[in-house]
Amino acid sequence: MSVDATSATLTIASPPDHERVDFAQQKSSPGLTYANHVLPDNAFGGDASAACTNCAPNFFVKPATLAWAGFDAHYAGTFYPDNSVNVAPYDITSSANLLLQSPCALTWEQISALSGGALGFAQVGGEMVLHEGGSVVTVPASFRMCDGLSVSYKIDVYVNLSNLFDYGVRNYTASAPAALCGAA
Repeated sequence: MSVDATSATLTIASPPDHERVDFAQQKSSPGLTYANHVLPDNAFGGDASAACTNCAPNFFVKPATLAWAGFDAHYAGTFYPDNSVNVAPYDITSSANLLLQSPCALTWEQISALSGGALGFAQVGGEMVLHEGGSVVTVPASFRMCDGLSVSYKIDVYVNLSNLFDYGVRNYTASAPAALCGAA
């Protein structure tokens, strides 16, 4: 939730689906909550927001729980002078039961759910481990020459499941530099 002096916005997202709904309130309009339609990642809702009165808790008090049922916001749509549709009408219906938690109380499952899944991590004993690799160009190759160098590497990223603040990288290995050829 984002709160400043004039507005408060709650974003409810589904990372696996890459979609979200934003709920917003203005301090000058207590009780009025705006909601946009379901938006994909990196998209913005614009000015076409559905609204309802006294349908959600006050976001400005940063409550420990946010719960509602029967949230039903309506956007009447906008029309051109000839009555053709500019932005179609829509309704947002939702329910929520959210609990504010300290970052220290979060579990791996909760954090990975926010990220859309374990993203390649696998459990090894009491840790989640990601084996990663790649290469770094250390000397760029010249045009039509094989005078560049590239180094391949492997590294493990780990997170201790009993203490999520215990994380890092280890087992770094690098190959010998390999020749890299420039474009023709």
